[in-house]
Amino acid sequence: MGNIGSWIGNVTYLDILVMRNNYLEGRFECEAVSRSLYYLDLSHNHFSGPLPICSRLQYLHLQGNRFNGSISDAFLNTSQLLVLNLKDNDLSGNVPDMIGSLSSLRVLLLSQNRLTGLIPEELCRLKQISMMDLSINSFFGSIPSCFRISASERSSLGISIFHMKKFLMNGITPHISDMEL
Repeated sequence: MGNIGSWIGNVTYLDILVMRNNYLEGRFECEAVSRSLYYLDLSHNHFSGPLPICSRLQYLHLQGNRFNGSISDAFLNTSQLLVLNLKDNDLSGNVPDMIGSLSSLRVLLLSQNRLTGLIPEELCRLKQISMMDLSINSFFGSIPSCFRISASERSSLGISIFHMKKFLMNGITPHISDMEL
């Protein structure tokens, strides 16, 4: 167990930093790493505290740590983000509406946290998204309209209502009225 040393701030041109599956702990400050960093993977460590505010990143993997608190708008203040993996932390509160402004986002993984509230309709604005996992949280209410699949679409895809719930929402229980029977 240990912290990332201050030496990391002396690295001038660091584009990719992968330090997954270690026993690193404490808080992580993005300001301590190179301004050219675009890929950061600190998954499966013991980092804690609030989410680090990292600008200029395109790939951010923080899965399997102990980050806590809410997902702040400041954290999401980057339009370059392609992958946001915050799975398996201790995050709480609502998913901020601002997440819909991440126009380049292709992968959003928020499962296995303590997130609550409504699933924001703003997630429908993520036109580039190819993978989204919101499972194993405490969301409630209606499913946003962009996630609903009509009976004809289900039929053409060969998906039953049971499988659709399991496949699309993986643990989020929608109201039957949301399923457009």
